Amino acid sequence: MAEIEPWNTSPSNAAGPAAGPVALGPWWCWIVILAIVIFMNVRGCVFTENSPIVEQTFAGDPAADQPPADFQFTLQARYLVGARAVARALNQDTSQFAIAADDLHRVVLGAGSPADQLRWAAVAGELQGSQEALDDLHVWMEGHPSHAVLQEDARTLLAVYRDGPNSLPLEQRSALLQRHGWFAKLALAHGLEPGTPLRRDAIAPAQRVTVVLLLAIVGVVSLTGIGFLLLILAIVLLVLGKIQFRYPDVSRLSSPGRGAFLEAFTLYLGSYLGISIAAVFIPWLLPLALLTPLAALWPLCRGVSWQQLRLGLGWTRGRGVVREVLAGAVGYVSGLPLIAVAVLLTLLLTLFAQPGEGVHPIVELAQDASILNIIILYGLACVWAPLVEEMFFRGAFYHHMRQRTGFVVSALVVGVIFASIHPQGWVGLPALTAIAFVLASIREWRGSLVASVTAHALNNGAAVTLLLLLLA
Repeated sequence: MAEIEPWNTSPSNAAGPAAGPVALGPWWCWIVILAIVIFMNVRGCVFTENSPIVEQTFAGDPAADQPPADFQFTLQARYLVGARAVARALNQDTSQFAIAADDLHRVVLGAGSPADQLRWAAVAGELQGSQEALDDLHVWMEGHPSHAVLQEDARTLLAVYRDGPNSLPLEQRSALLQRHGWFAKLALAHGLEPGTPLRRDAIAPAQRVTVVLLLAIVGVVSLTGIGFLLLILAIVLLVLGKIQFRYPDVSRLSSPGRGAFLEAFTLYLGSYLGISIAAVFIPWLLPLALLTPLAALWPLCRGVSWQQLRLGLGWTRGRGVVREVLAGAVGYVSGLPLIAVAVLLTLLLTLFAQPGEGVHPIVELAQDASILNIIILYGLACVWAPLVEEMFFRGAFYHHMRQRTGFVVSALVVGVIFASIHPQGWVGLPALTAIAFVLASIREWRGSLVASVTAHALNNGAAVTLLLLLLA
């Protein structure tokens, strides 16, 4: 990419080519954008694990698979089991894990699906003993008499904790493992010696979760501390005039094709959502989503020159691609203090959320750790999403806002819209808005989109790597 000088605001170039005859209009764009935001935030309210539709689906069909375990519940359960195993290996007191188990049990009883409430018995058996598991199973069977498949699984678990896992025929063990995964392994390993293969298979994932989470916390705290120091340094340098913002000064421009960048963003958002909905009924339409980035060319049809389009979208090499990549990494670390505070707020909101809320659907893809799935996962999260989302959010949309208002308002508006259309819903709003604000700050600082694409890829890459380690 050749470096492009800032906007030329001379009278001869201010107007640019003649505007095209077609325009969507800014108000229609905003109506479409807000409609998409509303749709994205209400579409998951009906088809949750606790909804009557799902309850009825899994209640009477003996051949039906059970809904997968809630991600937060699985993570918390594995952590408790793994932390207790580590504490026992170090000859530490483990009584606190029984207390923590009671707290998690109350959460599952209050908001968990019937399947997760049944799976809890395996965790109770590990942390609190066989009798606790038996008591929980009897209570569950009395409270969910209509769930034929789960009732059968409950009777199987009763036999495990009453007579031992070796009392089960192979068919029952296989069915339990197929429907309940790691929780079934944990139940079937109950009472076995630590060195047995089945016991290792059940405890090893839990220990890995414990170690990975502890290392992740240490790493995040360390990087956040470094980021805090970098942020202070940046503020000092900014006050001293040593840092210059390289985003083009658009306040004095009379840009051609007024509203064209907002229209491009709206076309992208609308076409992507439309194709996604249509693909539910006609799956072969899904590859058409690969064409949605072509909406970035729309301003050309509205009289914007190629040079102005590249500046507006941010596709310039800035002060050199390598330098912009490094600036993106430094900018992301500097923004970690803000992101960390927002993530803590998101974690607090999960206490009031239903199971599954705040979890990205990519978690389901990560549960299949095949080589092909891992390649697809990193490709989507670290290549496709940073390139396309940055081009439209920190490119077209942010550029439209900056032609009309200041940095803070533009970054917040773009950030809230960015967070709202993500599948994490209201739970993820603080964290995603903070990430988007940091990405907009990097775009404002560098001008070029290369830095914000780098920061976006780093954020997604770290999240995907952590997810794969936790689910392995």
